[in-house]
Amino acid sequence: MKVVINGCHGGYGLSSTAVIKILQRKGQTVFAYVHDNHWDDYRLAEELQLIDESFESKGLNANELYYFSEPLELGENGYIDTDTLKNKTQIDIDFERDDLDLISVVEELGDKANGTFAELKVVEVDNSKYWGVCEYDGDEHIINDPDEFDGATWVEVDDDYNAVQKVWAKEWGNE
Repeated sequence: MKVVINGCHGGYGLSSTAVIKILQRKGQTVFAYVHDNHWDDYRLAEELQLIDESFESKGLNANELYYFSEPLELGENGYIDTDTLKNKTQIDIDFERDDLDLISVVEELGDKANGTFAELKVVEVDNSKYWGVCEYDGDEHIINDPDEFDGATWVEVDDDYNAVQKVWAKEWGNE
């Protein structure tokens, strides 16, 4: 089974190009926006800019962007305030690490799939009953022994090595 992990210090994250491609593969219509002014309580419409696959993140990670299934509508004053934006449902971009569309896009895009501080790679998981992603300062690796690290989120697999459920291990340092 294949899994996507981050291979450097920094942190796991996808580029906006990768997120858009994954969502499109899932048949979802995507309207992606970037907000340049992170300090305002109100988001001006001209500061929330529509982006597409050609967008270069310029240092923004995909989780700093907004993804919707419909375009945002401007108010009469031309602005989008926090309350209006809060009522809009964003598309969930928290893909499971063994998601087939995620794996395909990371393999296809290579470095262009990386978020700002990421160096994503697809790795093969040994055929074991459980696997987990363990990280230190953002650098990740796969572990197969639940006793190796207590703080990991484990994935239980069936006989064909398909993920069937998450198994939450005890938190680090707790018995």
